[in-house]
Amino acid sequence: MQTAKKYQKYKSPDDLPMLLKVKDLAEFLGINVNKAYQLVKINDFPSIQIGGTYHIPRQGLLNWIKAKSLESFE
Repeated sequence: MQTAKKYQKYKSPDDLPMLLKVKDLAEFLGINVNKAYQLVKINDFPSIQIGGTYHIPRQGLLNWIKAKSLESFE
């Protein structure tokens, strides 16, 4: 199945580059690129813009996911 292979690039957070591109973010989260762009534009999301390109620090992303996961249990 083509879709299943698409999401096999990153099997764990350790496989992620130090700075992710939006495409990497989409692949890791299993969402489409348009949704990933919406996500990086959220105020509390850990993204930086260099020129016209968004980058997401790996540790910032993992911390954000952890914080959001904890919020859902409060």
